[in-house]
Amino acid sequence: MAQFASYRCQAEEIIVDGDRVVVRATAEAMTLGGDPYPQAYCYVFRVENGLLTEVLEYCDTALVERVLTLPPAGGEAR
Repeated sequence: MAQFASYRCQAEEIIVDGDRVVVRATAEAMTLGGDPYPQAYCYVFRVENGLLTEVLEYCDTALVERVLTLPPAGGEAR
């Protein structure tokens, strides 16, 4: 989040089936460098006994690579 001047994410659709919750979301953001970041997400959550046990996130990875600074291999982003 340190790379964003602004960031707003909103759930567009939530689907629940048994122990799975699927959330389709969109984000409107602007990087500190002035690049727009219109991201689309799909989250798949698994819930057991009221606790999250698994989270999968799908997004536009080409947008991530094009707009954001990726951390060095094996290290933390600076």
